[in-house]
Amino acid sequence: MGQASAAVFLDKGHPTTVWNRSAGKAEQLVAKGAPLAGSVRSALEASPLVVVRVSDYDAVHRLLDPAASSLTGRTLVNLTMASSTRARETAEWAAEAGIDYVDGAILAVPQAIGTAEATLL
Repeated sequence: MGQASAAVFLDKGHPTTVWNRSAGKAEQLVAKGAPLAGSVRSALEASPLVVVRVSDYDAVHRLLDPAASSLTGRTLVNLTMASSTRARETAEWAAEAGIDYVDGAILAVPQAIGTAEATLL
């Protein structure tokens, strides 16, 4: 889902830096013109707006907790779906770290991203 979202950002002309835990998964996006960040921290520092979409909130925190200082003063949009409890806990974590935080969800299959068929909450 993250790859599909980043591809639409690029297609619409939005500068988009990408990073993936499996570097090969970013190759198509790099071929479309996205700079590839060498680390989570460099990806977070590439823009004032950071969008994350991973499998679950535990993965969000494994990735972001060690680099939270790089998010201070930035806006983090987390499109990882889970319970409202996890969303509130992550919002509290973000507030304590000085991170502007938006919790959302994508209701679509990857092929629908960027079309009227996709719903983002």
